[in-house]
Amino acid sequence: MDSSILTKIINNWIGSARYKMMVDGERYYLTNNDIKTRKFFYWSRKEKHPDIYRSNVKIANNFFKTILDQKISYCLGKDVVVKNFNPSFDINEEIYYVAEAASQKSIGWLFIYVDIDGVLKQKTIPSETIIEITDGTIEDNVTEIIRIYDLGDDKFCEVWDNLSKTTYQLKDGLYQEISTETHLNNNISWGVIPFIKLENNRYGYSDLDPIKPLIDAYDLIISDFANNFIDFQEIILLVKNYAENVKTEEAAAEFMEFLKKNKVINVKDNGDVEILSKEVPFQARKEFLEILRKNIFLFAQAVDIDDLSGSNLTNVNIKSKFSMLDQKANKFLKECKKFVIGLLTFSNKYNEIQKQSKQISQITASDIIFNKSQLINESEKIHDCIDMVGTGVAAQETIVANNPIVDDPEKELVKIDKDELNDTNNNGGEPDDVIVKD
Repeated sequence: MDSSILTKIINNWIGSARYKMMVDGERYYLTNNDIKTRKFFYWSRKEKHPDIYRSNVKIANNFFKTILDQKISYCLGKDVVVKNFNPSFDINEEIYYVAEAASQKSIGWLFIYVDIDGVLKQKTIPSETIIEITDGTIEDNVTEIIRIYDLGDDKFCEVWDNLSKTTYQLKDGLYQEISTETHLNNNISWGVIPFIKLENNRYGYSDLDPIKPLIDAYDLIISDFANNFIDFQEIILLVKNYAENVKTEEAAAEFMEFLKKNKVINVKDNGDVEILSKEVPFQARKEFLEILRKNIFLFAQAVDIDDLSGSNLTNVNIKSKFSMLDQKANKFLKECKKFVIGLLTFSNKYNEIQKQSKQISQITASDIIFNKSQLINESEKIHDCIDMVGTGVAAQETIVANNPIVDDPEKELVKIDKDELNDTNNNGGEPDDVIVKD
């Protein structure tokens, strides 16, 4: 690729709104919210100055991490299962982290490679370091992938296509080519670009986008409420017989600087100071925070676990609370299925390159199974299973499979058969729960 064109593409990407969105997604996941950089200022003599005397509590709330972790654990907390396929690597090794990146940044990227020992490997790549180049067709095929990275003070990039990787270094303001090599060891190429994309959704937004303004508002209100307990805020001073003249703007500014620094006011005889406060009532703040919290979970299609307590902890209510999360998860898992198919495709390509044709398997989407993890009231579920025994409502296999304390239904059924056989033998041919009448 031409150096000037490559440099322009990278610079435009780093300055783009999408790049910023990806950086914000990781920041908020790590609870480095915008409130952390807030500063207060005041005007003096028509100039803006940092207010170093005013309290500036910065309370960042971790709503985003809670909501994102809930989604990923719900979707991928249990291993993905692929029937009738024996992949050359563990498909569950990195998928959790790629899904995490996709939710934070709208896209997650996985790099597939063969190490020096010839072993097929995978590694999650930071999304903001990857730039897609497409052909502009209806299919929007990816023709090249650009990866940017730093080594100390030096900046590099790699341009990947179907056959090779070309490395460039930033020198004199341009990325200049320094080497080219094929994808694999022993001068063998994949024949495709060895990166797999996991999209968060078809619209290109992250899980942070719908709720960032609400989180910022929540952070501001909580932080300002804390500031109210420390110093003056939202007040007007009514000063009577002040020792100095404060009629001019400059004198008033000097008065405020003296007050902020020394916390005292010098008045003459019969002087006084009255604080006129315009404090927002506590109850109003509390109610507004509750509204914000509710909307954060609503817009995120997430479950506020605080709502699930006491009489609310029934399986019917839990299922209702999880309905929106389930809708979001189902859409996301469609994207995850495409990602897993990509993984399995590389497994087949690796086996083909290594002449292991006997291990090449047919990839069928219906064979990919995701086991979602939903919070349940286990005691209630167990009692439901007990109540169904002997009623004919469900087969024994179904009851055992739905028992939350049973990990392996097949093994459990074998144990039940053995126990029933032992009971029959120990009671002269009658099971324990059978009463024989004359």
